[in-house]
Amino acid sequence: MSDLAAAYLVRAERHDQPADFLLALDAADQALAVDRGNRGALFNRALALEALGLTTQAIAAWDDFIRTREPLWIDEARQHRDELTRIRAEDSELIWANAMKQLPDALRAHNQRAVSRLIERFPATAERYFEDVVLTQWASEPAPEHLEQARIFAGALQARIRDHFALDVIAAIERSKDPSALRAAHFALNDAHLHSREAPKPALAKAAQIFENAGSPLRFSARAIIANAKGDIETLDVVGRAAAAKGYRLVPAFTHHLRAHLLWQPGRLTQSLGECDAAYEAFNALDDRQSVAQILSLRTGIYRLLGHRDLSWRDAYQAVHLLPNVPHYQSKHLILGEAAATAVDLGHTRIALEYQSSAILMLQNEITEHPELIEDLHQNLGVALRERAAVELRNGHTDRAQKDLNESLIYEHEGGREAPLARMAELRGQSLLASNPAQAVSQFTEALAHSEGDLRTFRASLYFQRSNARRRLGQKTQAKADLEEGLRELAEEEVSLLQGHRLGQFEKLWSRYFDRFQDSYRLLVQLLIEDGNNDDAFRYAERARAFEPLNLILNLTTLPEDARACGRAELQAALLPGTYLLEYLTLEDHAYV
Repeated sequence: MSDLAAAYLVRAERHDQPADFLLALDAADQALAVDRGNRGALFNRALALEALGLTTQAIAAWDDFIRTREPLWIDEARQHRDELTRIRAEDSELIWANAMKQLPDALRAHNQRAVSRLIERFPATAERYFEDVVLTQWASEPAPEHLEQARIFAGALQARIRDHFALDVIAAIERSKDPSALRAAHFALNDAHLHSREAPKPALAKAAQIFENAGSPLRFSARAIIANAKGDIETLDVVGRAAAAKGYRLVPAFTHHLRAHLLWQPGRLTQSLGECDAAYEAFNALDDRQSVAQILSLRTGIYRLLGHRDLSWRDAYQAVHLLPNVPHYQSKHLILGEAAATAVDLGHTRIALEYQSSAILMLQNEITEHPELIEDLHQNLGVALRERAAVELRNGHTDRAQKDLNESLIYEHEGGREAPLARMAELRGQSLLASNPAQAVSQFTEALAHSEGDLRTFRASLYFQRSNARRRLGQKTQAKADLEEGLRELAEEEVSLLQGHRLGQFEKLWSRYFDRFQDSYRLLVQLLIEDGNNDDAFRYAERARAFEPLNLILNLTTLPEDARACGRAELQAALLPGTYLLEYLTLEDHAYV
């Protein structure tokens, strides 16, 4: 197995197949399960962990190998460990925290070169610092010195971002005929940033108009916040295009990012993906690695929902490797969580546990370092613990999962937010499935009661899980009914997704989406055949194989009306004499024809 791990590592590098790093780690772990002292497996395990961006675990793995004193590879192992230790010490959160401590002195010294050096890695974060700190300082005390410091910072931003947004803000201040109104507008924008999770106050709309009258480009920032809060996708597009027409670069990138989030809903996933691609190109052109990582993480979830696991993992893999460039704990948490979710989807639940545990450790360290952010950190930690519980259940660690669930409830409550009731009930049902299927049925039923308004995919999965619990209780009829109800939820979702869909549109993306839940289709077909209900079994088998193309065909205006309700008997009657059409379904241990 150690040689197999090495082979996966080589193939991953040579053929750019990051999913092979997951297989390499699994193979190395299997080799070590047989022989804990296998030096080749220890070395390959460390390489795989490093390749997967699990830096803390990789450093520990390199230390494990170094302790073997293997002369052939020990120097290389030390180089790997030392480089990872350096990367961890240069984490962008620490670098940006130090930069914020040094920026006031650099500004007071009018040292634009020093300011440029301090903001180099963080263009988007620096632009926000300009709005929230530098300009707010001027608005609070509009002394010439504070305006000069704002001008110095604006010059550094212009050099880094290569547009004149910040300098145009300064020019608007200098020519303003109503500086007091402009200062109030700056306060309103800063307040919107500080309370970004709340609905913008009316003062922000007034501020947008003041910025407009003054000719300040901050009008775009204010209008983007208002449009995003309203879910106004069209206005965000207008704002982004108007800012781009002025030659500004960050605002259009952010509007693409915001639109991608708002379009992340059934029926609009391909549009969301298009906005992600546009944002990725814009941020990548700015070498804004923090924002690129956030976009990759968002795209990871879209690809996973569409059923493109390899594409999802490719983006998750790249995002994880950009973590050292991400200075904010919430973004780090999201990136690690998406990587864990996709690893689960690919069947690598032990590796998913490593990602989720890394997120938890990071958040726990943040609580120690930043007690002033305790409420938000507790909320994030509660979510991370809840999702680790889900992974623990997949690994068969029910007791650990229950412990994480109990802690997550406490932390989310302390964070000012109650855990989603449907998700918590689902996890309790999963934890009880093996030991008490009757109670599991009760929990899945509770989850369904709380899931109104959730994605139909989630409701379908709840029905399928309750069906599984009922099969364990021998309730075959109820189990079959749950399968049918779950597939009905999927059908409703699929119909809504295909509204307006035309031949040739996004087939490569959607085809995987309609391949989901094949096991549920097969199980229902099997139950129907066992009951002698061959007609319904045929109908579900056809639906499982070809829902999307059948939907497109059935919506053709040229299709005869009698073809729209064509079942098994109608197909048999339509066959030419001597013609046989075999429909088959292959299961794990047998097949139906």
